[in-house]
Amino acid sequence: MEGSPTSQSLAYAFHASTTALQANLARFWEIDEVPPTAHISEAERQCEEHFRNHVQRTNERRYVVALPFNETTPSLGSSKAMAMKPLRSLCHRFQRDKRFEADYHAVIQEYLELGHMTKTTTDHCTEDGYFLPHHGVIKESSQTTKLRVVFGGSAPTTTGRIGNSNKFCGATLMEKLTPINLTQ
Repeated sequence: MEGSPTSQSLAYAFHASTTALQANLARFWEIDEVPPTAHISEAERQCEEHFRNHVQRTNERRYVVALPFNETTPSLGSSKAMAMKPLRSLCHRFQRDKRFEADYHAVIQEYLELGHMTKTTTDHCTEDGYFLPHHGVIKESSQTTKLRVVFGGSAPTTTGRIGNSNKFCGATLMEKLTPINLTQ
């Protein structure tokens, strides 16, 4: 019908569900909750005890903890021969690249000044001591530290053991994040 007003009715509906939000919030609190009882192994207990006995706070408000060596593990053996190979390689690189040598020595000097290491003489270097090999890694894109000195605690000794094998490995304190993220 032309010319006559038509009536049209419009209906609007809005439905909001908070079920998913509530479920996600509940999962958040479950993940963040500390388990009521922790079942830890004897080695984990010893590692925690070592931490409690050796943690210190410096005047600069930093924490210092001694490495958690396990005194009950067998001797490592000698690592001098394995540490000498990377040292010779490092010395050859110093001869080829004086800038690298200067940067490397600056990092080592900083470790000395910070007390992270102490200088020793060859008189104290016995064959059966543990020598920690190290090398430099350059990252040109770094804004703060172009050169990093990397220590090789996993280098084998004459017994086939590695330096890291004589340290405690404490309990995992955080949940694995991958399964949590995959369920989101």
